[in-house]
Amino acid sequence: MNNKIVCQLRFDEENERITFDNTALHCGDCFEVLIFNGLTNKAEWIDTSLEMNHEKQWYLSGLIGYDIIGLFARM
Repeated sequence: MNNKIVCQLRFDEENERITFDNTALHCGDCFEVLIFNGLTNKAEWIDTSLEMNHEKQWYLSGLIGYDIIGLFARM
């Protein structure tokens, strides 16, 4: 059985990093996030990776318009 940890993504202001379970994430780190699908009216886990753009802003690959902070993630 695959035991994955689920927790909310947070921002560590001191280190300017997104954290998962109090561990700093880096560009290219892969995980799943829980996203509400408005077409099916259901929440679903979506595979993504953490990236940073040229303006030094964090974003999730393939997910436009989502605020990373507070999303539930699992890995």
